[in-house]
Amino acid sequence: MKAWGIKPAWIILKVWGLPPVELLPVHWFPDDQHLLDKGLKNFWGYNSLGFFAPATRYYGPKGIQGFRDMVRAFHDAGVEVILDVVYNHTAEGNELGPTLSFKGIDNFSYYRTMPDQHRYYINDTGTGNTVQYLSSTGTANGDGFPSLLGGVNACRRLSF
Repeated sequence: MKAWGIKPAWIILKVWGLPPVELLPVHWFPDDQHLLDKGLKNFWGYNSLGFFAPATRYYGPKGIQGFRDMVRAFHDAGVEVILDVVYNHTAEGNELGPTLSFKGIDNFSYYRTMPDQHRYYINDTGTGNTVQYLSSTGTANGDGFPSLLGGVNACRRLSF
């Protein structure tokens, strides 16, 4: 765990009584083409594609077990870990974005589109698309996922 370079920080966190550690999204996300063109990578993770698939770039040499060990070590030090999640849009962007997953499976069921022009996406989050949660395909009844822009998924108006 010392390889992560965070063990000394646990002592500070514990002494100061700071709030929990919140990690940026750790589920799978691609590197955006405009970043790759500049030799850069996306480390934010807010452009998800595999909502329930961990990003292997954060595993370390022990794979997913290394990530689990890190979380366990935080817990052992009395520090809570919150995993930020983004379920209101995906990395596929707008109609000009790549077809990586949901667009190719069932675009209309997965994304909110413009009425009478389903080729164009409703862009409530400024990311190019908004995930369709009001579909009649079913309900999830989940609770406990923090999302700063979660309310936009329940909106029916067109904006942004």
